[in-house]
Amino acid sequence: MKSFTCFKCKNTKELPVTDAQIRSWHSGALLQVAFANIKPEDRDLIKFGICGTCWNEVFPPTKENE
Repeated sequence: MKSFTCFKCKNTKELPVTDAQIRSWHSGALLQVAFANIKPEDRDLIKFGICGTCWNEVFPPTKENE
């Protein structure tokens, strides 16, 4: 388990991520391949440092994306 903190709201979330998965991603593996065991919004927290709730505040859904 690794902790990831949203830069906007500062909430921290524990995710079932291993050092091997992080190394794989840093070595070029696609995010969805390296972290296939976690939800897409949790992968965004790893990649962008922002949680799903804050992502939706910063980038509100549009009619096209609903």
